[in-house]
Amino acid sequence: MTDKDVRIAVVGCGGIAREHIGAIQELGTARIVAAADCDVQAGRLAAQRTGGKPYLDYCEMFETEHPDAVVIATPPNAHRDIAIAALDSGAHVLCEKPLAAKSLDAQEMIENARSAGRMLMTAFCHRFHEPVMLAKELIESGQLGPLIMFRNRFGGKQDMSATWFSKKEFAGGGALMDTAIHSVDLFRYLVGEVRNVSARMLTHDGRIDVEDSGIMLLESSEGIIGTIEASWATPGSANVIEVYGNSGAVFVDYVGGFKCFTEGSGGWIQPELSGTSRFVRQMEHFLECVRDGKQPRVTGEDGLEALKIMEAAYRSVERNCFERPEIPLAE
Repeated sequence: MTDKDVRIAVVGCGGIAREHIGAIQELGTARIVAAADCDVQAGRLAAQRTGGKPYLDYCEMFETEHPDAVVIATPPNAHRDIAIAALDSGAHVLCEKPLAAKSLDAQEMIENARSAGRMLMTAFCHRFHEPVMLAKELIESGQLGPLIMFRNRFGGKQDMSATWFSKKEFAGGGALMDTAIHSVDLFRYLVGEVRNVSARMLTHDGRIDVEDSGIMLLESSEGIIGTIEASWATPGSANVIEVYGNSGAVFVDYVGGFKCFTEGSGGWIQPELSGTSRFVRQMEHFLECVRDGKQPRVTGEDGLEALKIMEAAYRSVERNCFERPEIPLAE
């Protein structure tokens, strides 16, 4: 199969789908044959943009179009059913994060992919962000020395009250599930496997029933510690990743770029970046795996592991919820 032979169908035609569609069109190495959405207008607009055929029913789309690959960009509670239908139809799947609303659903998706002999890739696009890839190279080459600490913040001010993101039955959680699921994967990618997790969260916006801000504390199997911060309620927030070793550090700023220092560098250095979008890099890798039958760098198992860690974080909040007794001041 050549790149031009890859026929892609998209399920879910909202904001994140536009990123995937744009990446496919920029690469010019595959063809979008159809798009499905329960919103008729959204499906039609996506079809017009891509030259594909619009559908309301994704099962009908799979049966009619027989796509080689499917991009799933719906709310998480629908991922399981769509992925299983796509895999059963013979398609490879790129599924948006979180892989599912629950880890049990994610496990079913993985098992189905195995039995179908098809690829299931989790769309952890930040692994394909060029500064993150540079950070990974520095860490793996030992130029930071043994790692000590990790910090990641994804925050901002967003009104989520009218969106499915703020409804637990659709999203599985709030700001942590939405943005910190990426952060958990970044910790695993850059630092290592997680052996301990705890979290605290709050809801500043009384119109929603999920957390809009939260903090997680992680410890790796090697004893490296990390903090993760996520918020929809903090204006002017930075979006950064920091990794510190005993002889160097890397700093990824999603506005300011990338800088690092290593032993002997004489200070911070800022390498030149290509500027290629992480969505383009992610799609290029996915299409290469579809074409060549390769194992993707980000698997369904990666999506499942991040979900298990996130579920443990939510359980830690439930375990530690208590009313603090009044503590008298010392005389």
